[in-house]
Amino acid sequence: MPGQQPDDRTNSNKEIGFSLSYPFLYLVLLVYYLLSSYLPN
Repeated sequence: MPGQQPDDRTNSNKEIGFSLSYPFLYLVLLVYYLLSSYLPN
C-alpha cells in the first residue's frame, strides 16, 4: 500500500534519486547544448 513503505526502502530510493540526478543534469545540459547548436538564436 502507498505510504506504508519501510524506512530503509525510502532511504534507498532517496540514494538512488541522488545518484541519478547528476547524470540526468549532465544529459540535460548536453541536450541543451545540442539544441542551441542546431537552432541558431
